Amino acid sequence: MAKTYEAMQKVGSNPSGGWRIFDLKNRKQTGDLEKKILQIKQKNNFKVFNFSSARGKEGVSTILANLVDYLKIQDSGKKVLVIDANFKYPILHKIFNTDNNRPGLSDVLANGKSLNEALITLDSTNITLLTYGQGIVNQAENLNQEKFTALINTCKEEYDYVLIDSAPLLTSSDALSIALSSDVTFLVVLSTAVQKEVALKATSILLDNECAIGGVILNRIKQVIPGWIYRLT
Repeated sequence: MAKTYEAMQKVGSNPSGGWRIFDLKNRKQTGDLEKKILQIKQKNNFKVFNFSSARGKEGVSTILANLVDYLKIQDSGKKVLVIDANFKYPILHKIFNTDNNRPGLSDVLANGKSLNEALITLDSTNITLLTYGQGIVNQAENLNQEKFTALINTCKEEYDYVLIDSAPLLTSSDALSIALSSDVTFLVVLSTAVQKEVALKATSILLDNECAIGGVILNRIKQVIPGWIYRLT
C-alpha cells in the first residue's frame, strides 16, 4: 500500500460561505476531506473527483495517496478506482509500488488495451489502481476527451468513487479536459510557494469552463493563511 505522507488540517471554511479550505497535515484532517467528498456525493450523486493544481510539485499525488491510505483503513466496502491521469509527471505506480511494465490509462486510450487488463487491485482491498501505463510521458498531450469521457462513464458504473490525479492546469493542455470529464475538481495549492496570480488563473480556468470546484486544499501550511487565499475561494 502507499507510504503514509504528511497531509491535512482543516483551517475553516470561507467566511463568505464558499468552498471549503483544507490544510493537510494529519490523518484526522484527511478524514475531513473524505467527509467532504462523501457530502458532495450524497448531495449531488457525484462519483468522479479530480485533483489538480496550478503548476507542478504542489503535492497533488501525495494528497491523493494520503486519501487512498485513509480509505483503505476505513474499509467501508465502497469500491474505489484511482486513476493516474497526470500525463506530464505520472508517479502513482511508484507511490503504490506496482509493476510499471503493464498497460495503464495511456494504453487503454491510445493502444486499444482493455480496461480490465490494466486495472490493479491494491492489497486485496476494494481499492483499484489504473496507472499511467507505457505511453511516452509529455507526448500524450491533446487527450482525446471523447474517449476519456467514455472511459470515465464506464468506470462510474462499476465504482462508488473515481479519484483522478491530474496534471497541472497551467502547464498541461490535458488538465482542463480531465476536469471537464469529472464531476468535481479539488485545487491543490502549495501555500509556501504559490503566487496569488497563479492560483487565481487556475481557478478562473475551471470556473470559465463551468467546472465544479469542490474545495481548495492547502498543502504544507507553515504560517498564517494570506487573506487572498480566502478570497480565492
